[in-house]
Amino acid sequence: EGRGRPVADSFGIDVSTFQGSEGAVGVDLLFPPLRGAAVAVERCARRLMTPPGGNVAGPDGGYDLMALAGKRWNALERLRVAADIEAECLREDGVVAAKVTAITETSAFAYRVRIAITTEEGSYPLVLAVDQVTATIVRDDRG
Repeated sequence: EGRGRPVADSFGIDVSTFQGSEGAVGVDLLFPPLRGAAVAVERCARRLMTPPGGNVAGPDGGYDLMALAGKRWNALERLRVAADIEAECLREDGVVAAKVTAITETSAFAYRVRIAITTEEGSYPLVLAVDQVTATIVRDDRG
């Protein structure tokens, strides 16, 4: 009584707004809720596809990964982008650590970002496929 929510509920409840693998719609029309760390992971993904100031609820956040598609990065720029991604993820409630483990170009205008998101519940992978128009969660990443 009065001691707060269990860790699994500390992230609140949300629904997924991302497509599934191979472009299949990932939103269940019955809108089953996301719970636990999945909420924080998807919120990190949303932060990384929102231009700075583009979220009315959190106007101080946002990092537009799509704006970086097609740009060529040297080693120092790649480190800066990784640090910016990690810093934006750390702004999300419940995230205690974030580490970009890879940024890989998949074409001239697309790339993939792999991030390890850590909450009190454990570490969870977040893989985003990014091009100039979209950023999507890669649910069955193999490498």
